[in-house]
Amino acid sequence: MKKILIVMGNHSPNPSSVANCVDPLIIKLVNQGHYVDVITDKKDIKTLDEEIINNVNVYRVKNNYRVINSYLDNFNAVINKWKVLKPIFNLPLKLARGLVLLKYRFNFIERQSIGWSEKKVVAKCLELYNQKKYDTVISISQPFISHHIASKFYKLINGKIKWIVFQFDPFTYNNQVTKYISRRKKKRAYRNEDQVLDACDQIFLTPELYDFYIKKPYKVYKEKFKVFPFANLSPISYKESVDRKISFNKNKINCIFTGRFYKDIRNPEYALNILNQVDNNIHFTFLTNYKEETIRSLVLDVSNKFSVHPLQDHDISKNALLTADILINIGNTVSFQVPGKIFEYMSTGKPIIHFSKTPEDPSLKYLKKYPFVLIIKEWLQNYEEDENSIRNFCEEFKDSKLDYLDVATIFKEIEGDNVSARFVATVSEL
Repeated sequence: MKKILIVMGNHSPNPSSVANCVDPLIIKLVNQGHYVDVITDKKDIKTLDEEIINNVNVYRVKNNYRVINSYLDNFNAVINKWKVLKPIFNLPLKLARGLVLLKYRFNFIERQSIGWSEKKVVAKCLELYNQKKYDTVISISQPFISHHIASKFYKLINGKIKWIVFQFDPFTYNNQVTKYISRRKKKRAYRNEDQVLDACDQIFLTPELYDFYIKKPYKVYKEKFKVFPFANLSPISYKESVDRKISFNKNKINCIFTGRFYKDIRNPEYALNILNQVDNNIHFTFLTNYKEETIRSLVLDVSNKFSVHPLQDHDISKNALLTADILINIGNTVSFQVPGKIFEYMSTGKPIIHFSKTPEDPSLKYLKKYPFVLIIKEWLQNYEEDENSIRNFCEEFKDSKLDYLDVATIFKEIEGDNVSARFVATVSEL
């Protein structure tokens, strides 16, 4: 049995896509008899500092920027209940948010990690290490600050344990991270990433990121590279115990998108305008980071075909996927990043409509093998043809569903249990 410390942001209670992809690996480690602790960030005043999730101790270190904003959000919610107070406090709240951002923004390269103190997290790592004497630390990105934290912790204990860097996204070569920073900071970011990759014992990468990195200067660390596909192609069952449910109109064909939109790498504008033109008997539900007014501002002819909800807990989202008739995915513009949710989508056996941004879309090599899929090639801009294709696909496949065993047979090499078993074996051997 190994004692393992995992350092990552956005773990819980509202997990990121990375956290959702890592969760099956953590569960497999525990089920195989390993001891696992997780250190992550605390973003809300209501979130517990410590709790046990799936037999894993989760320790949260406060992200001051996010926690202060959660205070302001709660205060704003109270003010909104009293219309007479809203005009009085609207400007002071905006000024307060601006001052909080100014306080923390310039000390951080990543927007994701603004306010999460490396010093405090490293101190927590040391405190737990002195109590538990870990064998291995696994730092997971994004955010990349997880690797900085592990690096400092590793140095302070003189490299007495093994250190695994697990990257789902690049850092220096990721425009989403570096587009707002100066050249000087970009150079510093490259040096930091290079130092991390040089110091660690092994580097775990997705297949897409491996293909990307061997074409970059980081190929010098190729001997450390280990490739692991996403491990979340696995059986999904409906959980009756989940309190909140996403409602659907049973008289319509229900399509759903779950996940984040991004202006640059996952812009929904083309998809929204096409979906808005299809028949009224087809309804589209979005569980996403975009607010309803933002989505409607992107649609030329606003209809009542869209229902917009904020991002939900993972179990609520999975129940919604299993209830809907058709699943919607929007691809990325970058070649090194596959949306992890496509594997969860395929696990349901439900039909999928995928909006592909580019011929180099890395999702295509997986989705083309899936029997019930419609691929919309956005780069061709065939509005009328795409609208008709979606309408016909929804009508034809609304009642279709693959058995999970059939899905697992098609994708044997990336089936979640197989990927998790390889991951555990690799960690155990280190």
